[in-house]
Amino acid sequence: MRIVINSLSVFSGGGLTSMINLLPALGKIDMENEYVVIISVRQTEVIRAIPERFGTHRVTFNPKNIVTRLLYEQLAMPFVLLRLGADWLYSVGNLTTLLAPCRILLLIENANPYSVLGLAWNGKERLRHWALRALGTLSARRASVIRFLSDNSRKIICGMAKIPLSKTTVIPHGVALHHNQSGKDINGKDLPKRFLLTVSNVGPHKNIHTLVDAFETLVKTHHYQGSLVIVGAKHYPEYYKSLQSRIDHSQLGSKVVFLDWVDQEALSLLYKQAEVFVFPSAEETFGIPVVEAMGYGVPVVVASPGQKGAHYFIPYEEFCHSAAEYFDVFDSSSLCERMHYVLTDERRRQEMVTAGKELARQYRWDDVASALAGVFRGVNARVPA
Repeated sequence: MRIVINSLSVFSGGGLTSMINLLPALGKIDMENEYVVIISVRQTEVIRAIPERFGTHRVTFNPKNIVTRLLYEQLAMPFVLLRLGADWLYSVGNLTTLLAPCRILLLIENANPYSVLGLAWNGKERLRHWALRALGTLSARRASVIRFLSDNSRKIICGMAKIPLSKTTVIPHGVALHHNQSGKDINGKDLPKRFLLTVSNVGPHKNIHTLVDAFETLVKTHHYQGSLVIVGAKHYPEYYKSLQSRIDHSQLGSKVVFLDWVDQEALSLLYKQAEVFVFPSAEETFGIPVVEAMGYGVPVVVASPGQKGAHYFIPYEEFCHSAAEYFDVFDSSSLCERMHYVLTDERRRQEMVTAGKELARQYRWDDVASALAGVFRGVNARVPA
């Protein structure tokens, strides 16, 4: 079979991490099928990850312009797929080509269009989410099989979009651990001697304001001497400015360090030297950094939906089990308490490290590639077992 992978929506964050790890895994695991990747010449990181035996169809426009990309995917791509002789189209980012002349495997990985949180998005983002939900619902109806990353996201979105469970599968992402041989320099900055770490895009749904408030209490009440390091792209300038204002008024000053996205080797160093990894995000379908942190042996503190969060996209208990400490998602006092507990209870830290490493071993990109190849063969599989 010939399988076409549309990677045009992949730029940063978990989408980029997953694509650059999945493509080599497919190249190694699935020798039966032929793959062609639709890619922009601007997506250099994805291009570097494409196996030599895979074909490519390259476009020259900037796919970050969502209108241009959608027009191409809906109007031009059906003819491209015909010319390529596609048997399957693998679409990521919730959307697919509605008139595709082949079967479709659709990955629904963005929870924002289905959110019930009422976050402070600006007008442009609200319009974008509305459009993504409308077109995403049509995409789900058109798809032959829909891949979800967690039972949590499948349950919520299938209920909202009235998607039959019979056409869905749950295949979580994998993780790839790296070994950093360099010193303590990251992007020209020396790492603090002690620090808490979070890794995510800086946006309203990532709930970093709750983390900043909890960190302030940790410093003032429990006299924590370390820093807070936040690694992630600042895609939402208004939210980033509000965080900076919060930090300035708290007098935390240089104790909060923002880093843009770093390469995998540098990120591995940050994980290994962090005292605790904190993932406060209130809206995820998976959370690759959480599993990465467990794999590197860092104790993790993650959000829990609490009593009122039946429709919150917070899947971490599916993956972390007893290897994590959980806080009530929007309660900074609860988060501060859990961070302090993990920092000060050595026995619990060691339990979390041991259990986390064991769990992280289950999330392998080779297994993800095998499961996807099974879908293309007509076997609806879930990994890890």
